[in-house]
Amino acid sequence: MSRWNTDAESAAGEGKGIFVAATDVGMGDVLTAAMVKLQEWPKDKTPDGAITDLSEIEGRRTRARLYVGEPILDNRLFAKGTSQQGASAMITKGYRIVPVKVDMVSGGSSLILPGDRVDVMVYFARDSSRDIKETVTRTILQDVKVFAVNDVLDIEKDKDGGKSINAKTISLLVTPKQASIVMLASQMGVINLVMRSPDTEEKSDNVEARLSDLFGEGG
Repeated sequence: MSRWNTDAESAAGEGKGIFVAATDVGMGDVLTAAMVKLQEWPKDKTPDGAITDLSEIEGRRTRARLYVGEPILDNRLFAKGTSQQGASAMITKGYRIVPVKVDMVSGGSSLILPGDRVDVMVYFARDSSRDIKETVTRTILQDVKVFAVNDVLDIEKDKDGGKSINAKTISLLVTPKQASIVMLASQMGVINLVMRSPDTEEKSDNVEARLSDLFGEGG
């Protein structure tokens, strides 16, 4: 720890040594030394709240997504020990937690873990009484963060490459509008979660499939 502090002092000659993200960091992720690096910034351009001591970073969760080279600011991180203060303390301001009931198939066959990113798909069966005019599968949300699986908010990787959870409920971190969409979809159809790469941020338009996509026109 002292090595980092010494580096920060030596880097503060003409500028100021502050910590920046060494890689993209997801919202709610726990920061480690490997995720950040010390970088010299001109004193007059150093943002308020920039952190210069690694001990003030390690073990804290991010309030928002961080990008490579972005300064680590104190107000962008949760306080240390937030995970021991209850789930509500870990919810990013402006977001909500919405639970989705799943089984082995809809929940990703126990592959989905807290912190993963998923797309939310819903299957609607044609039902004129519910104003569902055709059978369709539609992606309603993309790149959503998994807040918890069952009652597990965090999971430490073991030496064998990680753990799996037999999910019954997967809780998603969403905006209020997204929460209402998920709740409506859960009443109207069958929800499935599709895991996506953490390095893929782009979103596709009109992702859906109809019977005609399987059987051709008129199927």
